Amino acid sequence: MAMSPTVRSRRLGAQLRDLRTNANIRGVELAKAAGVSQSHLSQCENGRAVLTAKQLDAALTHLDVVADQAEHMQELRRDAAKKGWWHDFVDVLPEQVEVLIGLETEASWLRTYEGGVVPGLLQTRNYAEAVISAATPYVRPEDIERRVDLRMRRQERLAEPDCQLTAVIGEEAIRYQVGGAAVLREQLHHLINTVARYNVTVQVVPFTTGAHPGRGENYMILSFPEPTDPEAVYLETLTSWAFREKPHEIRAYTYTFNAITALALSPKESMELIKTAAEELAG
Repeated sequence: MAMSPTVRSRRLGAQLRDLRTNANIRGVELAKAAGVSQSHLSQCENGRAVLTAKQLDAALTHLDVVADQAEHMQELRRDAAKKGWWHDFVDVLPEQVEVLIGLETEASWLRTYEGGVVPGLLQTRNYAEAVISAATPYVRPEDIERRVDLRMRRQERLAEPDCQLTAVIGEEAIRYQVGGAAVLREQLHHLINTVARYNVTVQVVPFTTGAHPGRGENYMILSFPEPTDPEAVYLETLTSWAFREKPHEIRAYTYTFNAITALALSPKESMELIKTAAEELAG
């Protein structure tokens, strides 16, 4: 598992926020001590930005942090300031998706629900190109190619033994002929092979289920090996991306995911349905 600057940034921000609140110091006071705006400090505490070494030192001095802990936090800061491999794609990478990839890199368990399409981490190149082209008709062809390259690179995480993916998809995802029958058939065979090769589970919610809690929203829950790294939920719509990180939000999405999983076919039944769908396309 590669070290993720995004996870380190989150961890550093949480530690800084805890130190400040435990010391009963307001954000505006600590921001002034560090020589930054209150909004920038808030971004740092939320893991969305990183203080410089000088700024962090000033903040920790104001908080009376002991030397050993201060050095540990400076080490976190150095790691958080590094660039991940995805920085090479910054020209086609929205900020929230950049955060997602940074979290994916170190997450040990990814739980994703997609109602109408195969999740990005499980897409073939041809299927991904068809999905991205249809979803972003205003994007230049060369940028679509870059986005497809990025999606393929993200999938390398699945080959690492410390990563588990649980994907629940609607039956629409294995029936809609995204890119045409041949592209979908290739995609379905890829699903079957990926489940066989990696630590991946796929379950299908059949049409016969009817209304269920997952209708209308696609999301991913990310869990981490370190208990001090809180879970996160990533949401994606046509025009925006967002994260949910508050405990009550995580509980709500986890409950919903478990409810959808309970309604889905078992992993074995799901594979049989996917194989049947692929055979029908071959005919």
